[in-house]
Amino acid sequence: IGSTLLEQIESQSPYLRETCGLDLQLRGVSNSRTMRLASRTEGPITFTEPLSNETRPASLPEFVTDCLQANLPNTIFVDCTASDELPSFYPRLLESSIAVVTPNKRGFSGAMEFYSMLRASANARRTPLLHETCVGAALPILGTLSDLVRSGDTVLSIEAVLSGTLSFIFNSMRQGVPFSQAVREAKTRGYTEPDPRDDLSGMDVARKVLILARDAGVELELSDIEITPLLPPEALQWSLEQFMEKLPSLDAHFATTLEAAAAANNQLFFAARIDCEERAAQIGVQSVSLDHPFCALSGADNIVAFTTTRYRATPLVVKGPGAGAEVTAAGVFADIIRAAR
Repeated sequence: IGSTLLEQIESQSPYLRETCGLDLQLRGVSNSRTMRLASRTEGPITFTEPLSNETRPASLPEFVTDCLQANLPNTIFVDCTASDELPSFYPRLLESSIAVVTPNKRGFSGAMEFYSMLRASANARRTPLLHETCVGAALPILGTLSDLVRSGDTVLSIEAVLSGTLSFIFNSMRQGVPFSQAVREAKTRGYTEPDPRDDLSGMDVARKVLILARDAGVELELSDIEITPLLPPEALQWSLEQFMEKLPSLDAHFATTLEAAAAANNQLFFAARIDCEERAAQIGVQSVSLDHPFCALSGADNIVAFTTTRYRATPLVVKGPGAGAEVTAAGVFADIIRAAR
């Protein structure tokens, strides 16, 4: 996502300067190995291969400290990782009026206390904290939810297919592709989390459900979400290397499950439901009839249906591609532009 984002910014920068009056400059960049930060007297870092020949070892504390000490106006910190550690630095950045833009779900799906602290830090300084891409890649899901809540609507329930990875896998299997091959293809295309078991265990969906629930005003912890696992328990105990090697051993199970659903004229989806009134959430495989809205999904599509006081008879539906580096980077880019404006 990070490298794709840099390519998109480089390509679009002339348009943003000429048409929108926005001059986006790269002042610091880091991967897991090395990092580079420009001093106040240096020009911006090039978007093309910004870490080529860089030898300074990567260090999150040093990177954040340098950002704070540089004290540059209109700074936007972009976290394109799936790191558990990096969100712990968000409060310091927000309290220093540095905007945070991220597709990293970990900070928003951690302890409710930390989520509340992030919101409070952003509100206190009126500093942008934008995480649209945490749910549904570039789809306007969290923005739509925020608009509903801020305008005084009450969210009653949310039904959704939130994993582009699992949508792709189930759609591939319906076309006769073995489960193991579908998982490998999803990983190759960049749909999965770094460890595909985050998707297949339901944990990635659970984090998205938690973010949706909290943004809707429901205070839940991850342990409050009822998850019916897709994978057998032993698969979660294997190392990542063992899991990828043993994938074919799961093919027969999933083939039988899909055949049973098809025989009943149903389709299977890994779906989520949030009951905001009961303050409860469930995740698991759902068998639905062929006229269900979920059956219109293709590829790596996501779908979210909001039932609210205003949209009670006909839910408000957001649907579209929910995975992939291109669309996710585009969503992060859009959040950067919102923060910059």
